[in-house]
Amino acid sequence: MPALEGYLAILKDLYEAYVIYQFLSFCIAVLGRGDRTAVVDLLAQHGDHLSPPVKCPSFCRKKRTVGADERHAIAEDVLMQCQACAMQFVFLRPVLTAALFVLKQLDYHGPLFGPGSPFDDSDGDAVVAEEGYPGEGGMLDYRSPQFYLVVLENVSIFLAFSGLLAFYHAVQEDLAW
Repeated sequence: MPALEGYLAILKDLYEAYVIYQFLSFCIAVLGRGDRTAVVDLLAQHGDHLSPPVKCPSFCRKKRTVGADERHAIAEDVLMQCQACAMQFVFLRPVLTAALFVLKQLDYHGPLFGPGSPFDDSDGDAVVAEEGYPGEGGMLDYRSPQFYLVVLENVSIFLAFSGLLAFYHAVQEDLAW
């Protein structure tokens, strides 16, 4: 069904993003038996596996009382960061796929969809480059909006899997079963 390819890609990415976040939620639910505080306590026990998270703006963090256990605070911040990394993927992945689909539907054949790209469905005829537009384009042309969408998509994937790996690395002994 080539006519539905773009729509199915959006649905696939929605489902993929949903599965990634649900996997993290499942691990948290299994480890804490439904209690987020229990997961934070478990992470605090494995403090030697935790690297301090990237500092969040103050509106993302809870206010801490003076004298709060530092390991517990780091564990809570690490868990929040892992969830934030997964959530940004949940929101960005379908939006970026839809943006690429819209550009394709609008018949914007920028360099990403030009000759030599994976989306090139021409019959092999050579395309002459436009005046002032050197080369035949391709996926690495920084002047294309698709280039930036693909870069943003890959950064989003990297952040999501980094969050999942950081969480797994901290609790791998507890998930060994």
